[in-house]
Amino acid sequence: MIHVCKALYNELQPLYLQPPSGVDAWKKVADGFEKWNFPTCLGSIDGKHVSIQKPSADEPVYFNYKHQESIVLMAIVDADYKFLIIDVGQPGNHSDGGVWESSVLGMALARDQVNLPTPKPKSPTQFLPYVFVGHEALPLKTYLIRPFPGRQLSTDSKRIFNYRLSRLQFFTFSVVSLLL
Repeated sequence: MIHVCKALYNELQPLYLQPPSGVDAWKKVADGFEKWNFPTCLGSIDGKHVSIQKPSADEPVYFNYKHQESIVLMAIVDADYKFLIIDVGQPGNHSDGGVWESSVLGMALARDQVNLPTPKPKSPTQFLPYVFVGHEALPLKTYLIRPFPGRQLSTDSKRIFNYRLSRLQFFTFSVVSLLL
């Protein structure tokens, strides 16, 4: 199964899954998120475990927290439910945060090798950075945000932020789940 997924990705990705490149392409993605009240969002991230048959007796790395063998599919989708970027094939015992950190995009962002737009002016003294949105298992970075922790949030602005973010995460989860 792992070899099949990798082969399909290697053959089809160049034809059907071209990630945005350049500031203008990223801004166009962010423009789509205006309708979700998240105007500087570059994509919503989620991961899913894909069940597989155990590759060999000596490879426990595919055994996940659900007590099954799996590989992880992590995807970034745009505001129109289209895949922008996927990472598939990392062992099931890796967390979403670990998969993100070792993905091509995650490593490129950490090294500041992705040409993202400069922050968008909100007022003469305030700027909104362009960011990816994810869930609480992903690391908090200047280019990656997640919900405020906890259920009892102290301010309305935190509750509104989490509500908007959870809408994005829900539709990402739904799109990725359609594959399985």
